[in-house]
Amino acid sequence: MSAPSSYPNPNQTPETESEPPTDPSMKPTPDRALTLLSAHASILSRIRSSIPTSPSPPSSPPRLVLVSKLKPASDILALHRPDPSLLQQSQSPSLPKDLDSPPPALHFGENYLQELLQKSHLLPPTIKWHFIGGLQSNKCVQLARDVRGLWAVESVDSVKKAQGLEKGWGERMRRRKEAKTNNEDGEEGAEEGEEEEKLRVFVQVNTSGEESKSGVPPDLPASSSDSSSSSANGTSTSTSSASSDFPLLTLTTHILQSCPHLHLQGLMTIGAIARSTQPSTSTSTSTSPSNPSTPSPNEDFTLLSTTRSRLAPLLNLAEADLELSMGMSSDFETAISQGSGEVRVGSTVFGERPMRGEARVLESTAGEKGA
Repeated sequence: MSAPSSYPNPNQTPETESEPPTDPSMKPTPDRALTLLSAHASILSRIRSSIPTSPSPPSSPPRLVLVSKLKPASDILALHRPDPSLLQQSQSPSLPKDLDSPPPALHFGENYLQELLQKSHLLPPTIKWHFIGGLQSNKCVQLARDVRGLWAVESVDSVKKAQGLEKGWGERMRRRKEAKTNNEDGEEGAEEGEEEEKLRVFVQVNTSGEESKSGVPPDLPASSSDSSSSSANGTSTSTSSASSDFPLLTLTTHILQSCPHLHLQGLMTIGAIARSTQPSTSTSTSTSPSNPSTPSPNEDFTLLSTTRSRLAPLLNLAEADLELSMGMSSDFETAISQGSGEVRVGSTVFGERPMRGEARVLESTAGEKGA
C-alpha cells in the first residue's frame, strides 16, 4: 500500500512484510485505530503545509518519527499496518481531502530499552526503531546488538556511549554473518528488512544550556586551525588538552574516525519547554514580522542549525551530510520552517501517556475491552 504521491509521507512502504501477529491483544479496536490514523493523517498534512516555509526546499519531506513510548503494541501496529476501510468510512472533517488511503508509518521512537526490546520482537521486523531517550553507557551494547529493526540512536552525547554502540553493532554484524555462513534461516529471518551495515547515530546537543537536559554543549573552535581534532578523512589524529574544550567536535570526530559500524546521521536537540510551547503556525499568534505566515524562529533550533554550519567544515563534510533532528508535538512546524530533517511527534497522535508503572505493551483483547 503506498501513499498518494502528493502526500508528505517521508517513508517507503515496507517491501517485505510477514504475516500480522495473531495475538488478539495486538489488534486495536476499530475506534482506537481510527483515532490514531486520523491523528497521523492530520500531522502529515501539517508537515506538508510547513515545508514551503523552509529556508530552501528539502530534497525529501522531513521524516516523521512517532514517539510511541508507554503506548501498547496495538497502537503501533494500527499505524504501521493501517486498515484503509477505516478512513474511507470516516466522515471526519479534519482529515485531508487528498488522502485516498492511510500511509503506513515506519519510524517509531522509544525511550526505554526494555520496552523497546519487547516491542521490537513482538511487532513486524519492517518497523524502523529510533532510540530517543536518555542513554546509559552500560546499556549501549545491548541496545545496538539486540533491538530488532534498530534504525537510529538519537541521544549520543559521549565518546563512551559511542564506543558501546560501536561494540554492540559490531557484535550484531558478526552474528548476522555467522548465521548466514551456517545457513541459520531463523537468524536471517529475524533480521528481515534490516540489512543496514551501519547504525545511524545523532549527537545530542544541549542548545538551551539547561542542566536538566543531556547533550554536549554547542561550543566549537572559531576555525579548523584552532582545532586539535582531526578531520573526517583521518589525515591527522593529534589530540591535546584543547580538544576537551570542544566535546562536540571530539565526539563527532571519534564517530567518524574510530567507529566503523556507526554512521553520523546528524545533530539532535530538545529545545527549552518555554520556547517549544510558544504558539506555532496552527495558532498564528506568534509569527515573524516580515512574513505573517511564518512562525517566529525558535532560538534552540537556530543555534542547532548554526552549530551544524560551523561543525560541517571542521569535519570536512557538507552541511547536507548532517541532518537536523529537532521539533516535537508542540513545535514541529517551527522546526520544519527552520530546516529540520526529522521531527518527533508523540502525544498529538497517541494522546496522553499513562504513568510508566501503569503502561502495558500488550493490552487486554478487543473482546475484553468491549465487555
